[in-house]
Amino acid sequence: MECSTRSSKEVAMTLTIDLSPETERKLLEQATVTGMKVSNLVEQALEEKFAAKVRRHDAFLNSYAPEDEGLYDDLAR
Repeated sequence: MECSTRSSKEVAMTLTIDLSPETERKLLEQATVTGMKVSNLVEQALEEKFAAKVRRHDAFLNSYAPEDEGLYDDLAR
């Protein structure tokens, strides 16, 4: 992994990744279809993945048992 400074607050990171031939073909095809650079597509995919992880609360919400309902109601007053 290689990092270099873009500006006073931004850091650029260069990654080398090994992709399967099928994934590489899909990535190049998507770049052609969208007119985007491969690096921009990869960055966009990473940002979408990070955003999806941050927004997912279902594991937390599903962790309560039905008998826990109302357990903390008195604390809201």
